[in-house]
Amino acid sequence: ITAEQYHEDTKFIKDIEEALLGAFVVVRDYSDGLYRRGMVTRSTGRSYEISLNGDTIVQDPSQVFTDNKKSPNQTLAPGSYCICPLDDLQNSFAPAKVTLVNNDTSLRVLFYDDSELYSVEKDCVYPVGEEFYVNSVNYIKSR
Repeated sequence: ITAEQYHEDTKFIKDIEEALLGAFVVVRDYSDGLYRRGMVTRSTGRSYEISLNGDTIVQDPSQVFTDNKKSPNQTLAPGSYCICPLDDLQNSFAPAKVTLVNNDTSLRVLFYDDSELYSVEKDCVYPVGEEFYVNSVNYIKSR
């Protein structure tokens, strides 16, 4: 890699990180393992500082969900996994498994605790892989 390419790449990464400053994101709340809406207050290069419920937490980028990680353009099929809002306010989210895709682009999901939502809008969820789902459930159950 040339020095010029290195500088271009690092500027690109820095621009992305700075674009998140002040943005609302969904992050893991370490107190109970659920996911909550917070605001990015600082990027440290390898992590983000997030204002969450009046506290500042440091969060690994893999646990930060931005609006561009939502699912409108992604296929969510029965058996796929997501981080799904627990209520209409979309302040709290939990790991869930898609059990049915309705014709009106809404989903039926089964949460980690066996509770269900019968009609959640597809564009309100964050798709995740099975390993992420399992790790999230295990973290919640360890609290």
